[in-house]
Parts: sequence; C-alpha cells; structure tokens
Amino acid sequence: MPEQPMSADPVTIAAAGGVWAGDIETLLGLVCRELGMETGFIGRVAEGQRAICYVSGSGLNTGDSDPYDETYCQLIAEGTIGPAVADTSVVPVLRDMPITHRLGIASYLGLPLRLADGSLYGTLCAYSREVKPHLVDADVRLLRLVGALVASRLEHDVQAERRSAQRRAVIETVLAAGQPDVVFQPIVDLASGDPLGYEALARFAVDPYRPPNVWMTEAAAVELGVELELQAIANALAVADGLPADRYLSLNASPSVVVTGRLVGVLVRCERPIIVEVTEHEEARGVDLSPALGELRATGHRIALDDAGAGYAGLTRLLELRPDVVKLDRAIIAGIDTDPVRQAMVTAGVAFVAGVGSSLVAEGVETACEAATLRALGVRVAQGYLFGRPAPVAHFRSPGAPPLGGATPLHFRT
Repeated sequence: MPEQPMSADPVTIAAAGGVWAGDIETLLGLVCRELGMETGFIGRVAEGQRAICYVSGSGLNTGDSDPYDETYCQLIAEGTIGPAVADTSVVPVLRDMPITHRLGIASYLGLPLRLADGSLYGTLCAYSREVKPHLVDADVRLLRLVGALVASRLEHDVQAERRSAQRRAVIETVLAAGQPDVVFQPIVDLASGDPLGYEALARFAVDPYRPPNVWMTEAAAVELGVELELQAIANALAVADGLPADRYLSLNASPSVVVTGRLVGVLVRCERPIIVEVTEHEEARGVDLSPALGELRATGHRIALDDAGAGYAGLTRLLELRPDVVKLDRAIIAGIDTDPVRQAMVTAGVAFVAGVGSSLVAEGVETACEAATLRALGVRVAQGYLFGRPAPVAHFRSPGAPPLGGATPLHFRT
C-alpha cells in the first residue's frame, strides 16, 4: 500500500488521559532514538517568544528562549513548511535562518500543538545535525503519537497556570484595596481578668467571604503570602495607638515572613512591646529561623509559638524556636474542666515553660469552668471568647487616646 502524503495537521491537546510531566522527556528521548534525531523538544509560544519547556538531547536546555518569528515554530504553525524536512539546505527559508546555523539543524520534524480551545500552545519538534533523506510519513505519525500522549499534560499545566493567574489577580486586588482589616482580641491575666495585651487578627472585607486562613493560604500559593502578611502587620501597627499604651501587641507571622528578615525593619521602630507569634500551620522543615529570630530578639521583641499542640512539629518546633511564650491551642483547652488527659497535658506544659523560663497562654477559653480549671493548674494568662471576642480597635480605646485615622502617627524609638 503506498504511503499517504505527509500531513501538517496540528495535534489538538485533549483534556483527559496522558502522562506525568516527568515522562515527557522520556518520550522525547524515544523519538530521538527511533528516528535517529539528536534533539527532541516541546517549545511553548507566549508573548512573542518560543521557550523550551521540555527537551531531550543536546544543543538546547529547558528555559532557552528565542523570538517566535525567528524560529521554525512559526513556520510550522503557519504551514509555511511541512512536518518533515529531510535537508534544510534545500529549503531557502530554513537555510538562511540564523537558528539553523546556530544549532546546526540539517533535518527536522515538527508539528503544531494546539489547546482544546484552538489556541496555539507551541510545537513538538526533533532535529538532527545530519541530513535524513529517508524521512517518511511513519516518522511523522510517531511524532504525532507522542504529541497525543503528552497533550493532556500540557492542557492540564496550562489550565493550572490560568487558575493560578486568576487567584493571583484576586490577591493583587485585595492588596491594592489595602486589605486586610484588623481586629484585636484581649489576652488577659486569669486571676484579675485585666488585659495584658492584644492579639491582632486579620479580617477580609471581600466578597465572597472566606476565612483569613484561606486568604493567607491562597496568597502563599501564588507567592504573595509574604506581602499579604506584611500588609496585615502594617495595618495593625497603623491603628494600634488606639489601644492602651502600656499593653503589648501580639502579631502573627508565618515562618516564610520571619525568615525574610523584613519584620525587623517594620517592628524595630514601634515603641509598643511586641510579641511575634510564629504560626505553626505552615510546613517549614529545613528553614533555619534562628538568625531572623535573633534579630527580632535583639530589638527587644519576644517570640511566641502559636497554636502549640495543633501543628506538625510538636516538641521539635519548641526546641527550634525556644519561644518566650507558648500558646496552647483550643484543641487542648476545649473541655479541659472534664478531661483528665487534657489537664495532664496542660500540667506538663506549665512545668515545661517554668523550666525553660517561658510563659504559657491558653487560647480559646470559652467557659468559666475552663478558666477556673486552668487557674487551678497554674496557667496565668489566657484569651478566648470568655474574655472578649475580636473587635475593632475603637472597642478597646483607652481614655485620652489620640483620634483614630490616617493622621495618627506611630511612636518611634529614639
């Protein structure tokens, strides 16, 4: 049966099936071996550039980029050249291209790759530095088969990028709007009920409503988590002068924020005593926080381990941070008045902090019975709905505090 004419029809990327991203280079290597080509690659077209996103062989590396109109990709996508070129020296448009000489391309196979919506993703190509006079339709069909195998992975990656771009745009809008707002919750002396300090908590006035931890997680996923946290801290400091001046301010910061060292520049100028609560929910193994924490302590601020007992690290985290304050999570406090196991855990916590010179704060105290039990166990400081729900700073303003608003200056150390 005679060979069918070579076809330059594009491979349309499907939405299901396919291979793992790590298998793509293996398939490209298979193409090179079977067809006697030296290099196989997938190039992606975006913003006037053709960038190499997968490659097997020599001469090219992932991330290499060239102007789209100076590559074979444009000629393939437009149908100017067919899918198989046995000898580039006899095709004037290819013979005279700088990229032909730079890469030493003597023979070439290539097919367009299009997304499910019809837009051009890029090209799947292979080339050799030797003329291949016997390129046939079967070679093109092998290339097309590989294109079909990798298609859904490329579609998946593009859709993930688009979703990420949409999420990033939302976070950028939130940042541009000056969010989040900040509320404060009192941290009290269990014996007297008097506030010793206030924890600043983020609140997002954005529809649809999502809890603050969801916003922070979304921001971190698009590499804006540090910026959003720092903006929340800046917002808290901007209104904290409305709080009683002799009370400390507790601020939450993830390990990602702490390790940047940027907190020092924000907090060192603030006159009010600060406790930096290192949040325990973020996976941060292998990250050395010691230098940044040392800088914070050197400026007179204290370090707290937030939600101790709820996170992944447990005692290891305590040993790493050596916190000045350990905050026990609501998961340990809830129902402690009737639970001997929880009571034993808190008793151990009281002994631990006494032995290392730290202090203990019980979070999430909601009933008088819980508070009474904690006092009996030796816990001296607590916060929770029993003592006050998070509220705007105006709720806690002391008599004679300066008016709130943009004109209120921060106090600086001299």
